Amino acid sequence: MTSQRMYRAGVCGLAGWIVSFGLVHWGGPMARHIPDQGVHLAAFWGALVAGFIVASGFGHARWWGWALAGLSAVLATVFGAIIAAATMGVLAVGSPSAGALGVIAIADGASSPLLVLTWGVAMVGVDAFARWGAVARFPPVKDIFG
Repeated sequence: MTSQRMYRAGVCGLAGWIVSFGLVHWGGPMARHIPDQGVHLAAFWGALVAGFIVASGFGHARWWGWALAGLSAVLATVFGAIIAAATMGVLAVGSPSAGALGVIAIADGASSPLLVLTWGVAMVGVDAFARWGAVARFPPVKDIFG
């Protein structure tokens, strides 16, 4: 568990949080009915965990780096949405089987060009941060949090 992976996961969580606002406000006809209460926190949590899983896919150079970052962005989005929907399902209705609703929300939100643009810019930001972080000197996370 390196600091790089944790920093990338944090940035991915931030990107998921930003995209959740777009999903609620600009998403497709079904995604606009997602309740505001708790969805942003669940999206941050889901994207954070998913970002930790796929963190090593971001920050590589050349064309294959962009291809890997694109695949990692799609996987982080799907994993994060499933985790967020399952989290909201457990908290709201007590059923973890609500994770499938996250995939439905992604499919519905993909019909909105503004949301797709928001998602794309957020994911390019995650990859740009990972590229910059590969040469930057971050303090170990244990030194930040004690």
